Amino acid sequence: MLTLAAVQARPTATPSVHAAGDGARAEVAARRAGGTERILNCLPSPDQADDWGVASAAASGLGAARGPLPTSGDLRAAATDTVDWFVRNQEPDGTWLYLYDAHADRAADDYNVVRHAGGVIGLYQAAGAGIPGALDSADRGLGWARRHLIERDDWAALSYRGRTATGATALLVAGLVERRDATGDDPYDDLLARLGRFLAGQVEPSGAVLANYDNRSRAPGPAVYSASLPGEASCALARLH
Repeated sequence: MLTLAAVQARPTATPSVHAAGDGARAEVAARRAGGTERILNCLPSPDQADDWGVASAAASGLGAARGPLPTSGDLRAAATDTVDWFVRNQEPDGTWLYLYDAHADRAADDYNVVRHAGGVIGLYQAAGAGIPGALDSADRGLGWARRHLIERDDWAALSYRGRTATGATALLVAGLVERRDATGDDPYDDLLARLGRFLAGQVEPSGAVLANYDNRSRAPGPAVYSASLPGEASCALARLH
């Protein structure tokens, strides 16, 4: 989760290694700034509530005791600050700062492809909400993801350093749908279909979703699961219809 410190150009916390974030704050803030809480369009629209701010607080688990609710202007400003962080901390290859070692004053040599895809989603959602700089940064992130695809037969999946995580492809699908909604362009429809076929192949008859694809054996597996994957995969597949 992107922290407030991570929005700064360089964290100033006690020397340690800090996560630079997975785009979740951008995703939430950008969606709220547009007046909705439909994260990945899989949550009910808050227009059924009298006050979307109340729906916002309920969705984030905040109670009235925490203080006054932020205004729509506050949320848009937070989304803009978050997008600015992503733009400032994006590398020429399209990746973003992931871990920062405050003690050594350098970026740690680690990266997370699932959180990269999460950043792409948040930025495309921010682009849909009209946040400056979001679309270009997301497209650069998408370019990196496209260079890390594996293709087998009629499907494709996001793969990094020998690991093909189902969640990364699910989030990439959701991000591409966000881009289509934000821009009205459809150049990635064929890619979306191929990514969707990969996701469908990772779903077992029980509804469980395998966490990885085994590149060596060229088959889904091994039998490792995650509680979040059925929701991520189902949401991504539903958005392809």
